[in-house]
Amino acid sequence: MDLGTISSRYARALFSLAKEKGEDGRVYDDLKVLKESLHETKELLTTLCNPMVTNCKRKHYWLQPQEVVCADCTSVLSKCS
Repeated sequence: MDLGTISSRYARALFSLAKEKGEDGRVYDDLKVLKESLHETKELLTTLCNPMVTNCKRKHYWLQPQEVVCADCTSVLSKCS
């Protein structure tokens, strides 16, 4: 299947659900920030695409500081491996 087709279907479904829940503006803003972050920080894209980085570690990198449940990030990351 064509990646363009997959991404288009995903985008339509995402925005359809966001609109249904009244969150379309927030989702748009979040994706705009993500696009800008990926454009400005090439290391972020490299990390996200690196098969050696586990999904658990990727999720940890995306957490906001107030969401981090453990003050010692290294212990959180070591549990991800």
